[in-house]
Amino acid sequence: MSDLAPLIAGVRQALDEVEKRLAGADLSADALIDLESVLNRAGAGMVRFIKKVDEARAESERADMTHVIADLRQALDEVDKELTKGDPPADALEDFKSTLDGLRTNVLAFINAADSADYHDSVNTFRLTRTTQTCQNILTGFVDGTISTTTPGFDKFRSTIEETLERLNAL
Repeated sequence: MSDLAPLIAGVRQALDEVEKRLAGADLSADALIDLESVLNRAGAGMVRFIKKVDEARAESERADMTHVIADLRQALDEVDKELTKGDPPADALEDFKSTLDGLRTNVLAFINAADSADYHDSVNTFRLTRTTQTCQNILTGFVDGTISTTTPGFDKFRSTIEETLERLNAL
């Protein structure tokens, strides 16, 4: 890439000189037509170059993602093996469940999104649907008595719901 630096600097100088001549009206009509053609070809060439660089980077990123997916699969296999040895500590299990749920949410949203612009909407729709289902299950727990104020995690749940309602009512 360093061998392009002097060439790029030279092109910048040439463009500066062209701008000076254009400002001074030192160019004939034929010269302007030729210059326009040269600049358009150069612009198209730069666009092609940038597109090729972006495509090469995207291909490289796809290859990197394939390795990440393979690593995640291997990690899940290892977790499966560990779980057969006994129950992990409750706090570690809850944290891991949250991590898996987040991963699943984002992967499903990515799969369901028609394009990258739809991705965030898809993630948010999935989260709202999932949260609604979870809240309905918790409500059922309140009604049937399986969840109460003495249930571990209730206080954190209550404060999160209260804060959520404050923000929701402010919309």
